[in-house]
Amino acid sequence: MLSEIILPNSYNYCGVFLSLKCNLRCPYCINRQGELKNSTELTGEQWIEGLSRIKTTEDFPITLQGGEPTMYRDFYKVVENLHGKHLDLLTNGKFNTGEFMGHVHSGIFNRKKSPYISIRMSYHKGQNDWYITDKIGVLKSAGYNLGVFGLSHVDNKMMKDICKSSDVTFTEKEYLDKTHGKYKYPEALSGIPRTVLCKPSELLIAPDGKLYRCHSELYSGINSYGNILDEEVNIPTDFAKCDRFGICNSCDFKWKTNRLLEKNHCSVEIKEC
Repeated sequence: MLSEIILPNSYNYCGVFLSLKCNLRCPYCINRQGELKNSTELTGEQWIEGLSRIKTTEDFPITLQGGEPTMYRDFYKVVENLHGKHLDLLTNGKFNTGEFMGHVHSGIFNRKKSPYISIRMSYHKGQNDWYITDKIGVLKSAGYNLGVFGLSHVDNKMMKDICKSSDVTFTEKEYLDKTHGKYKYPEALSGIPRTVLCKPSELLIAPDGKLYRCHSELYSGINSYGNILDEEVNIPTDFAKCDRFGICNSCDFKWKTNRLLEKNHCSVEIKEC
C-alpha cells in the first residue's frame, strides 16, 4: 500500500490533469502557451490508487482538470471510487448531462463549508455556448455546486443573463498572455530565459502521473520530480534553481485569488540566484 501524501501548509492547490485532450479548439488556450506535449494516460485503477493516498480537506480538495477531464476514458470510474476525498472539477461542460448525473451525484463535487465553487465550467464564446446553456439550469436545480467562468474580453451579456436566471454565479477572468493580465513577475513572460530560484505552491500531476513544479514544465513534459505511484513522494517546498524563467506559463505568475478566495496570491515565489 502506498504511503499517504499530506499536502504542505505552504501549498494552495492540487491539480490533476487526467487528460490533455480537449473537444474545443480555442485559439487563446492557455494550455498551449509554449510547447504542449501529450503524454500517456494512467488507467483508472492507477489514478484511484495514486489519488487515494492524498489527504484532502474540505478547503483543500483534489481538482480534476485537463484538457477536458470528462474526455478521460475512465473519468466516471475514478470519480466514483475516490471514496471520502474532497473533489473539484474544471470542465468546459461539453459532456452528456444525463450520463454525468447518472454517475456523479451532487454531493461528490460539493464542499458545503468551502467558499470556492466546486464545479467550475469554463465558458468559451463561440465554442461551447449551447453546451453550457443546456446544462447549468438542470444541474443547479439538481443540487450541484457550480459556477461559470469566462474571459472578460469577450461579449458575456447573454451568458451572464442565462446564469442569473438559473441563480448560477458568473465570474469574469482576465485574458492572459505576454501583453495582457496582471503578474507578480512580468519578466517571467519576457521570452528571454535566465536562471532564478523558484518555490512552488501547487501539486501538479500530469496524465501519466508525473509530478511537476509548474505548468510550463508539465505541458512540456520536462523536469518531473516524481510520480504519484512512487512508493515515496517528496513534495518540494524549498527554492530550487530554474533556468527557464522568462519562458514561463502565465498561469503560474498571475495575481489570483487562492482556494480560500483571498486575493493577491501567486502560485510561485521567485528569488535571484
